[in-house]
Amino acid sequence: MSRPCHYIVTLAIAYLALVATLLMLITLVDTIPYSAIEGNLRASVDELASEGEKPVHRTRLLTQDNVTDCIMMNIAAGVDHHHPLNSAMANKFHFNEGGSLFDATRDLLNGNPVDVQEYARYWHGYQTLLRPLLCITDYRGIRLINYLSLAILGLLCIILSYKKVSHAFSIALVIGLACVGITYVPLNIQYTTCFFIMFTAMLTLLLLKPKYLTTSRVCVGFFVLGGLTSYCDLLTTPIITLGPPLIVFCLMNKPRRAFKVVMLLSLMWLGGYASIWISKWVLASVITGSDIIGDAMANARIRTVGSSTSEEGATTVSILLTVWQRLSTKPVFLSVIIALAALVAAYWRGRQPSRVIRDNAWLLLVAIMPLIWSAVLMQHTYIHFFFTWRIGLVTIVALIVFFAKTINWQTIIKKS
Repeated sequence: MSRPCHYIVTLAIAYLALVATLLMLITLVDTIPYSAIEGNLRASVDELASEGEKPVHRTRLLTQDNVTDCIMMNIAAGVDHHHPLNSAMANKFHFNEGGSLFDATRDLLNGNPVDVQEYARYWHGYQTLLRPLLCITDYRGIRLINYLSLAILGLLCIILSYKKVSHAFSIALVIGLACVGITYVPLNIQYTTCFFIMFTAMLTLLLLKPKYLTTSRVCVGFFVLGGLTSYCDLLTTPIITLGPPLIVFCLMNKPRRAFKVVMLLSLMWLGGYASIWISKWVLASVITGSDIIGDAMANARIRTVGSSTSEEGATTVSILLTVWQRLSTKPVFLSVIIALAALVAAYWRGRQPSRVIRDNAWLLLVAIMPLIWSAVLMQHTYIHFFFTWRIGLVTIVALIVFFAKTINWQTIIKKS
């Protein structure tokens, strides 16, 4: 069998195994009866309602999204454990038209009449952890678990990358996590998902011996990584599960053709992300009998190019104009431009030889990934900017590592 055919067969097997595993997991957790989670569900909804829909911490960029977390609780409460497969595919969401989501969820818990619709265009894979956790603790307990787990995983990544990757990457990761407000991330379940996946992926690469990181295995690994992201995430910060692990792999293995490797593994990640997501649409349409594919495609169009009838009337052109109008009138915008110009000037004076810059230019490709993602999903990124902005973690880490590897500080000091 030729090498290309071997890769195709390997990816096909990985895809089928992943779909089967994810379908089994999401169905299995929906066999948990409502009575096992009722008490913690009620306490969790009360906790969210007491805080409000979107509490703000100092700046809008540090806004909690209690609405989405309440939707997660709502879907968990609406599961029919007698028909777990159908529930896993339909992901029924209950609401009162024009009313509070918290009140609608309480009505659902109390058995009062509520409106219902299917929220089936996502896998809602977070339920594989949420429903079992609700058997033992409420929202406060889940937050504590989030804090402890993220702290442990993050510290392990920082320490191991300092020892096994580079000091620059470890420092860049610390700065990047600080810049995206990592201490506020555990407050919401939906914010933590991609960070858990990102840290786990990096730790896997850091702990595996180089002999296990063959081309075919790494390609399958990034394919699975993309698939797990689309399984668990709700378009919150998906690209962070690609960027930092990609940097870790390239810095550890120093491939001769880094640009080619970055492109290949990015395509693998994207292939996993898209194929697993589309698989949900197909499976849900077949199992529930609803037009999930049509609903998903309609929402995909809105989330990308927008339309005159889309959410808040956000079109691509109107979004770009609004962003420019808001930024150009703020003094901080001019300050940022001046600071960037000063950094570029300093870099130009102390840059390494062109050969060193070429060898590390792949980091610039990683750095622009959030920009490409935002350009494609323009409407969604703009509407939900109060949490989608954290994909900037990829840009921050990639640029810091690039500058650290391509700048000669002694030259700058001498010229100064």
